[in-house]
Amino acid sequence: MAPPKEQEPLDPFIASTTPEVLHHHINYTHNDNPSYDSFVASNEYYVVVESVLNHSTQIVDEVLNYNRASENKVETPLPNRIDEPVCMLKKIGCQLSTCNVLCEPKSVDQSTIAILKEVASTKDWETKAVLTLAAFAMEFGDFCCLIANHLHPFTASPHVDLTKSLALLKRTNLFTEPLKMNARKQATIELNNLIKDTLKMMESIFEIEKLAKYDAELITDRMKEVDVYWIISAVVVCAAKLTSLTSTTEYCTNEQEQGIFKKYAEKIGIFNNKELKDLLEKGRKKEADDKKYRELKRLNNPREIVKFLTLLLFDEKETDHHLFDGSTSVEVEVELLKEKNLLFLISRPNIEEDIISHLKLVHDEKIIKNDQYKIVWLPIVDDDKGETVDNQKASFQSWKSKMPWLSSKLVSDKGSIRFLREDWGFVGRTILLVRNAKATVEKRDALPMIQIWGAAAFPFHDAEVRMSAEFNWMIHALKGQSKIQQWAEHDDVFFIYGGKDKEWVKKFEIKVDEIFKIKDPTKAPRYNVNSPEGDVEKFWKTIAESFLFVLLHSNKPEIDAFKRKELQKLITYIGEEGWCVLMKGSKTVITCHGLTALRILNDFDTWKVNLQENSFEICFERYYEMVTRYDLTKYCSSFSILDPQTDVPNEVKCVECYGVMEKHITFTFKCCHSNLKDNKVNKDNKVTEDTKVTKDNKGNNDNKVTEDTKVTKDNKVNKDTNVTKDINLV
Repeated sequence: MAPPKEQEPLDPFIASTTPEVLHHHINYTHNDNPSYDSFVASNEYYVVVESVLNHSTQIVDEVLNYNRASENKVETPLPNRIDEPVCMLKKIGCQLSTCNVLCEPKSVDQSTIAILKEVASTKDWETKAVLTLAAFAMEFGDFCCLIANHLHPFTASPHVDLTKSLALLKRTNLFTEPLKMNARKQATIELNNLIKDTLKMMESIFEIEKLAKYDAELITDRMKEVDVYWIISAVVVCAAKLTSLTSTTEYCTNEQEQGIFKKYAEKIGIFNNKELKDLLEKGRKKEADDKKYRELKRLNNPREIVKFLTLLLFDEKETDHHLFDGSTSVEVEVELLKEKNLLFLISRPNIEEDIISHLKLVHDEKIIKNDQYKIVWLPIVDDDKGETVDNQKASFQSWKSKMPWLSSKLVSDKGSIRFLREDWGFVGRTILLVRNAKATVEKRDALPMIQIWGAAAFPFHDAEVRMSAEFNWMIHALKGQSKIQQWAEHDDVFFIYGGKDKEWVKKFEIKVDEIFKIKDPTKAPRYNVNSPEGDVEKFWKTIAESFLFVLLHSNKPEIDAFKRKELQKLITYIGEEGWCVLMKGSKTVITCHGLTALRILNDFDTWKVNLQENSFEICFERYYEMVTRYDLTKYCSSFSILDPQTDVPNEVKCVECYGVMEKHITFTFKCCHSNLKDNKVNKDNKVTEDTKVTKDNKGNNDNKVTEDTKVTKDNKVNKDTNVTKDINLV
């Protein structure tokens, strides 16, 4: 069997030696070591190594400056005993004592790889570096102890001759005699600095490991093995430099040796001053943010309101803790908010104009008359969105000037933003959080209520009870349209409709006009939300807000089940070829998909006989129920909620088939009415006991569900139509 191929040394400074190449080069040393011993350098062990090197470099500093050491040094607490792999340390020491290492970087690499092979049985990479530092500390510490004894001799000791003899063998006299020391001074300064920098790099790696619990990305993309390689290489260089300084009585600077030493010193400096420094700053900031978040949670109580708000709204470096009062244009103390009911308007600096308009109504009609309530705007700057305090200042100042309530400074601290996100539900969409004087959040977001009911929604906590029962969502969505208001007041029958298919719209309008015998289309009892005089975007936005409101409050008895059902049906029709809502005055009679509505109108001759005994809306509704009860070709229904509040229900039932809709991780609810297709619905449209609830989060990549079926007039299935649903509620 041929012997294994010897690993070729490399120069880590050339361009072709990328971190990946170096990583492979290092791991090659461990290919034949599948088993590991149990030794891991504990914190106590590293404290001892650190103490030896710190004290040793202090002694060298003292020699260089020819000053006596301070008599009141703070000593590092040391353990009483430590366990260490003595044989492994001696083997590492042998590698560190190799001469002529500083002749070229490949020689340093060769010694570094040799040490990595000696510590290959140690699994923990930090331990490999610490053991190398320990082996060097044993040699360098002995050396410096002898120097210290010369500076501070124990004259009464009976072993003075022993110390002097060891000093001669170790050649420490070269550092204690001024004339000989002068020739070595600059080289000794550089050696001492590299030892300090290498120790600093080791400490940084340990700290980054600890900080990784706040941000895993600190170590995710970092090759720990490469960091350890450079630490060991630096120790090899330091050991070689010490040997060089003590090898001859008359020291002479070697330019080649000096150049190689400088390369390693610069490399360790880059780690400390750039790469690891950046990671440390990032990790320490994450740690500070986490501590701030936890402190905010602790202070979120009635007794600490001022401390809580000061910590939430201001950076710890800020000394000016004032809010801007838009009604007087003066700054006021945070103390003003003590024992108040607070309405926190939380948004991006560029807030929506209509939100300010709605909130002004509440402020002018209610808040200004009630001193127990205050509105506070919290403008959030999130650098994850590419925002900075500087680039948002102009927008912030512009919007602040339009607000008659209190405004804080721009809030950009990650700890505060995390609290607003995780505890108060702010995820980017503007919200109005209502917090009472007892520090209890009464409403995560009162804005939908204000947008629906205006100032009458105040004081928010019981608005559903007071207002939901009589409220008509459809009339509200078309507020300002004189036709709609007139028909509602006169209790007329009329259609509200829309859709993206112009052909469907045309057919629908012709059938309505034909049934109602309308000759002048302008007098037809129908309103197209897509018409030029309408605002289709505002219509769907209002419908979406209304549905989100009833969804969030679906457990309230005041939320009418029928109204919620019709709203949910309507919201799933966004983007459909056609849809319609039949109204009787201000009452919603039924909401239909376009295909179903057109079919009912086309069958008018079939059910018009019932008009002799019942009104049009009753006959239309009954025929709708008959058509849809056993319609096995239902299109899939779905809607999505963007930036949902945390109390969105986990379970939503489909209003078409009464099955539980699949809930996807993006808060998309979908249903393809499998209950109807499997004949699992009884005559009362109730789901039978064997209906299965599906929550497997299955769906295609674009979160859309497609149904390729359509019903012809004679109830036969025609496989030629695609109905795709994907609705977003924002």
